[in-house]
Amino acid sequence: MVVKVVDQTTGEHLKPIIRNYVRTDATICTDGHGAYKNLDREFKDHGIVQHDRDEYVRGIYHTNTMEGFWSQFKRGIIGVYHHVSPQHLQRYADRQVKDDKAMIG
Repeated sequence: MVVKVVDQTTGEHLKPIIRNYVRTDATICTDGHGAYKNLDREFKDHGIVQHDRDEYVRGIYHTNTMEGFWSQFKRGIIGVYHHVSPQHLQRYADRQVKDDKAMIG
């Protein structure tokens, strides 16, 4: 898992990051955010779940893994760190990724 702190969530900003870390033969699962539009043209498959329509699973496609990551990350900030500055947010995110990997084994 790779987590990157970004200033903007447009396709112009997110797609280069996705291209850098995801192989083209991968299946990508996202929510319906417009920045992810047309990823099916660049990757093997792109499954989309429409959260704005109360859809959270569509067949084999879901974003539950990332939703769980963000839930744990937010709880860590609130319960442990209480506050993080934007300057150090990437460090906190990297630590959460490392902790998640350790739990999985």
